[in-house]
Amino acid sequence: DYQPGHAHCDLLSYELSLDGHRVVVDTGVSGYEPGLERQYERSTAAHNTLRIDGEEQAEIWASFRVGRRPKVSSIETGQVNGFRFVRGSHQGYRRLGVIHARQIILCPGNCWVVVDSLRGRGIHRMESFVHFHPAVEVETCQDFNESASSGLRNRFVLHSAGHRYFLLTSNKGSVTLRDAWYSPEFGRREKQVVCYWTRQGALPVRMVYMFVPTDRRIPSVFQDADRESIEIDNVRIPLS
Repeated sequence: DYQPGHAHCDLLSYELSLDGHRVVVDTGVSGYEPGLERQYERSTAAHNTLRIDGEEQAEIWASFRVGRRPKVSSIETGQVNGFRFVRGSHQGYRRLGVIHARQIILCPGNCWVVVDSLRGRGIHRMESFVHFHPAVEVETCQDFNESASSGLRNRFVLHSAGHRYFLLTSNKGSVTLRDAWYSPEFGRREKQVVCYWTRQGALPVRMVYMFVPTDRRIPSVFQDADRESIEIDNVRIPLS
């Protein structure tokens, strides 16, 4: 506990494999030498999570040093009418007046919904990162239509080992693609694509995105005004 030198700013980050192939991955570690590369690979932006106001979840510096560390809630799992979920929260941004809670929901039909809830006070800039495996090809949706059934907008089509998936997000903020690298092993870097979603606003805020096979119906999503639950295909799923 007194020397978390291998720790990263990866709170509530996840990796996702679909149809037996890696699709969403963390950046990994390519080396231990101090510098910009090592700093990035330990940073919040190098993981599939949220960054608030450009600040790191934890205080990291040099090659192995960590100062301020956040408190993390227990991780809970559950199931509601065939919808399985995992959820948790952390207080890495409590000093900014923000608590980040995340729930990842597996829906019937191999659809995945990621729900980020930001509670607190004030106006903040929120940045969400989703890093794709180098083998995944990411294509921008040309129609850019909002799905009436889901309340989300088609952003990208993901091509992975002969399978195709939509990535949809709620319609507020800017969603773009960035180039970065993925390190599958020490001393090796491969080019990857990152979905970068940023928005600014007063809390509370909810950011929702979804992975759906292109040959499946897109689930309908309704976000309750009380922000304590989300409804997917008429099934109410508690967020806390």
